[in-house]
Amino acid sequence: MKTLDYRDKSWLKQKYFDEEMSLIAIARYSGVCPETIRRWAVDVHRLRLRTRTRAREVRLRGHRKARAEELLRSVFQEPADDLDFDQVQQELEDERIFKDSPELLRQLRERRAKESQSIMDSERRRDQARRLEQREGSEVIDYTVDDEMAAIQTKLERSSKSK
Repeated sequence: MKTLDYRDKSWLKQKYFDEEMSLIAIARYSGVCPETIRRWAVDVHRLRLRTRTRAREVRLRGHRKARAEELLRSVFQEPADDLDFDQVQQELEDERIFKDSPELLRQLRERRAKESQSIMDSERRRDQARRLEQREGSEVIDYTVDDEMAAIQTKLERSSKSK
């Protein structure tokens, strides 16, 4: 049976290169000190470690992805009235998340399109109700969307009965 720990070269390569874990993170995961992981990686398995610049890039990419996930979670869990989609998109674009994650941008744009359509539909229904009220000479009152729809249906029924 093959052990899945730092002594196994393929396991160590997967954690370090594929999952981009640091030596310290692998050491914590394995329950040993980081020097032990470094010795096994460099001395025993002859793995080439990342440069400090490359390690910093990997770390920053991890932070960016975590921030993108946090922002998207807020986008998809908060009510639309509480969100500023332009701010969310700008933050993500500023962090250059979309270069690595075009799917995140697509999801955000779809959500924005749905919210915009919903707002436009609501405004259109409100305008229709106001026009109907003005035709009848009544006072314009700001209703909720459900009230507006009920008022429109009632007025349509009255006008169809009178004809």
